[in-house]
Amino acid sequence: MHDANYDDLEPDSDDGNAVELPLASSDKLQRVREMSGQALQRFSTYSLHSVEDPRTWTEALKRPDADEWVAAGAIEDANHEANGTWKLVDRSVARGCKIFWPKPVFKIKMLPPDLEHPYGSVDKYKVRLTIAAYKTQLRDGVDYREKYAATPRWNSVRLLISTAAYYDLEISLDDVVAFFLASWLEEKERVFMEQAESSDDHTGRICQLMRSMYGLPQAAYHAQQRLMTGFSKDGLKQCVSDRAVVVLPADDPLAPHAAAICSVHVDDALTTGTAAGMKTMRASLKKAFKITTDLAPTLVIGVQIERSRPHRWLKLHQHGYVMKLLEDEGMLESKPATTPLNKGMTKQSSYDDGLPDTPADLVARTHFQHVHGCLMWLEGKCRKDLSVTVSFYGRMSRYAKAHHLALIRGQPLRYLNGTRDHGLVYQAGDSFETNGASDADFAGDCVTHRSTIGGFGKKGKYGLIWDGCTLVKQVQTTACAAWCKEQHAARVQQREYGLPEEGHIKCLVDNAGVVKQAINTTNHAQAKHYRVAQAYIRGMCDTDEVLLVQVPTEDNPADFFTKALDRGPFEKHKLTIMGPQANPGLAAASDSARDSVAKRAAADGMD
Repeated sequence: MHDANYDDLEPDSDDGNAVELPLASSDKLQRVREMSGQALQRFSTYSLHSVEDPRTWTEALKRPDADEWVAAGAIEDANHEANGTWKLVDRSVARGCKIFWPKPVFKIKMLPPDLEHPYGSVDKYKVRLTIAAYKTQLRDGVDYREKYAATPRWNSVRLLISTAAYYDLEISLDDVVAFFLASWLEEKERVFMEQAESSDDHTGRICQLMRSMYGLPQAAYHAQQRLMTGFSKDGLKQCVSDRAVVVLPADDPLAPHAAAICSVHVDDALTTGTAAGMKTMRASLKKAFKITTDLAPTLVIGVQIERSRPHRWLKLHQHGYVMKLLEDEGMLESKPATTPLNKGMTKQSSYDDGLPDTPADLVARTHFQHVHGCLMWLEGKCRKDLSVTVSFYGRMSRYAKAHHLALIRGQPLRYLNGTRDHGLVYQAGDSFETNGASDADFAGDCVTHRSTIGGFGKKGKYGLIWDGCTLVKQVQTTACAAWCKEQHAARVQQREYGLPEEGHIKCLVDNAGVVKQAINTTNHAQAKHYRVAQAYIRGMCDTDEVLLVQVPTEDNPADFFTKALDRGPFEKHKLTIMGPQANPGLAAASDSARDSVAKRAAADGMD
């Protein structure tokens, strides 16, 4: 089918070897030119984006890429055979037990778009044989004590990335092959499954699982327990602040950071540290698992990594996800907006018009919630410039109708279209000290009259490690107390990462009352409901862990998380929190040159 958006898939006009061939499969198109290799690759990738992954082997074998699926299925069967996932037993052995059905899962994994592959490129074909045991409990009356596998907090990953950028450390991504097949089931766990279609020997026997596999509720827990046990034997310590992060302490007590820091997300281990520390961590993995290593990862947990070590900067962004969202919503050709949300939009006095829902409204509401979910995913990872937008549209999610859908598909997506590759920049600077700010928008929600509190913490000039944006009833004091809690958690985690101990952490606030309450021990009756928060802030300040610094409202970057801003202050605070977007390397050079000129001017003035 012809689409004007993909005219560039045609071969270049200067291709002198183009040959016209008849296209027998279409009556509408008369001729097609033979594509060059690059155009054919682009067209193939576009075709894969346009077709859903198969759901059964029957569908997979009818596709043009059937050979790829057969090869991927053979790899999966070999993994099960090598691990001894099951043994074939007579059906009578399972008397009194439920026999589950196998379910194959097919997935084409894509790499992010780049200059040579604007629509992305195929990474690999994957086939996973799962057991459909998620529909029911495996043993009557028993709920598994532990079937939860921890995943790292995004704050932990950001601190890891920030440490690697500042100290110019290597970053690697280790993928554990057949991770869920690596651990044995307990003796009490008698689980049976029908033979898979791809390996059925037609004897009528069934599979008794000896190891965990995809689809078992406890599979992730068993696999992670084996992983963490192996790490502990080799001297890697599981962090208290985040159970999915392990650290190898440095041998030298004066070292600026731990020898290795590893964040484990299911079967992916993102690691940074010294060469020796990373080697120890990787050797520990190889003792129990088969792994593949990417020494320069470009995609981690759905986030793209762009790095320039000569300029000492690293950027996290989601360009590929943004492009997919804009393409799905038909917004690739829209006019870019300068901000994601207008100040006037937040003055609405009602989200619900009170009229009964029509079938069209229900369809629009589902679409609205889908778009809002996509924006939430972006904001949660890298797009902190969407924090207020996501919070605002989330309040109308229950009542969304057609006009609400038009709003969320309007300015927010037009803003994304003009900022497709924006994200969080981590840049080595003169200091690696923690700093941040907190703020609150007093009764900013015109419907519930609740206030939005926000704050952030970062390492050095550019390097966001945590942030928050929440709707609450209290205001400035609550915002500052929430900031103190987050910074305390970050301080504990930095200590576990082996980073240098810091003195008091500066927090910028624009409210004089919060600063005075931090040193005034008098509690007034009118402020009774603030006493707990005030006492907590005062305790932080008394121990020199936090230093509150009052600044004018226009100079408080935390405004970025509490209210919709005009373009000027929006861009100003966005630079402070997310870093320079156009070219971080050149921006660093420009900042360095400007600083050196200022220092020379100051020195000349003193002379």
